[in-house]
Amino acid sequence: MNILAMLGLAWVRWAVVAVVSGGLVASFAYSNQRKGAEKLRAKIERAADANAKKADAARKHVGQLPADGLRDSYARD
Repeated sequence: MNILAMLGLAWVRWAVVAVVSGGLVASFAYSNQRKGAEKLRAKIERAADANAKKADAARKHVGQLPADGLRDSYARD
């Protein structure tokens, strides 16, 4: 029995269609997952850069304050 004769059988045709469509769906899902992961990585890097800039600004600000400005006036000694 050759392949062309087998494709004449209805269940074999449906099996081929199912395998091909499953492969297309899996390929589409994989590419979307990869794109989403790249977007998430970029978003995390942007947030980390922004937080680093804020931390540097806060560090500079604290370094410029006089020593009396760091003491909490409501703290009990």
